[in-house]
Amino acid sequence: MDLTTLDPFSGFSAQFGAGCCVLFFTFLGMPVSTTYCIIGGIVGVGLTKGIKTVKVELLRKMALNFIIAPLIGFIISFIIMKSIYS
Repeated sequence: MDLTTLDPFSGFSAQFGAGCCVLFFTFLGMPVSTTYCIIGGIVGVGLTKGIKTVKVELLRKMALNFIIAPLIGFIISFIIMKSIYS
């Protein structure tokens, strides 16, 4: 939300690019997050309009959250499993 402005054509392009990405990785047998794909599509469309149209600070926060969230999930799961089986 508010990553860049989208009109109907650029929104379709972002969705189509994300769909192609998911389809490609599905054929390769690799799991891929649709969220990552659509964010990549939206940023790609925004970059075609120029770097100033993309809110880089918001993109930076999102990238940091994509790294931190799985780490926190791993740590919580690890602590729970260690407390159960110790």
